[in-house]
Amino acid sequence: MKNNQLFSFFTDPSEKMAKECLDAWIVAEEPLMTYFEEIEEEGALPDLFGKTVMVSETQFPKANTLIRKISNILELPQPLCFVYDSYRYEIDSEGVKTPRLEISVKILQDFSENELAHVLAKEIFHIKAGHVRTKVLVSKIVKLLGILPELPVVNILKQFGSNVAFDATVFHFRSAAFNWYKAACFSAERFGLACANEIK
Repeated sequence: MKNNQLFSFFTDPSEKMAKECLDAWIVAEEPLMTYFEEIEEEGALPDLFGKTVMVSETQFPKANTLIRKISNILELPQPLCFVYDSYRYEIDSEGVKTPRLEISVKILQDFSENELAHVLAKEIFHIKAGHVRTKVLVSKIVKLLGILPELPVVNILKQFGSNVAFDATVFHFRSAAFNWYKAACFSAERFGLACANEIK
């Protein structure tokens, strides 16, 4: 199965429509993403001091092998994976220019190989499908919308009316983002289940 066929097979039918709806609200994509990639992303990379360890052939080899296999299925360069100390079951995909996985040691200790394949596959699918980039962009726009009411021009306009129009706009954008993310998670879940090869 070719890569684009693979995506269309696992992509939830509602994701495309939800993304189109979200894209209608997206503004200033280029400068926001450039700022994130060039200024913020590098500082967000986990350092390897203290309790953070990078997965490799010698450190957490089982996870390294699974990440490599799943990345090969998706024709994706193997993302970095950082393991941190936590008593909670947590995993997340991060980064746009430098994609990475961040996973708690609790998952690696307690999950079976199938369970680990499932959670890794979901997050690697998020990276390959560009979900991480969209998630970052949404967070930047939400932050921008939070700053807008304090700008002088917007503040003056608000003096002649109420916050209703502005609040309604923010609410609609957040709703569109939530609907897209829900559909994106369904797509990743479908791929994760296929990689785990076990519904249970």
